[in-house]
Amino acid sequence: MILAVGIALLVAGIAGVTLARDLLDAVIAVEVVSKAALVAFLAAGGPVGELLILLIVADAVVVAVLMAVAIAVHRQTGSIDLEGSPW
Repeated sequence: MILAVGIALLVAGIAGVTLARDLLDAVIAVEVVSKAALVAFLAAGGPVGELLILLIVADAVVVAVLMAVAIAVHRQTGSIDLEGSPW
């Protein structure tokens, strides 16, 4: 049951990444994918102690870095729109 939730989160996150119109939507979708990986890891019987806390902290760091990149892109270009971007 928990693994099914992880798979559903993974599918929703991947769909979000592919359909994202701006950088903020893509960052949120990547966060959903990382939460799906964490849920699947726990469903597979992963450790519940210090390693779990380390994974949650690492996930928070990734989100902070992605948000910093989004802010830097907005400052450089004035927009975070992905549809008209050169990348």
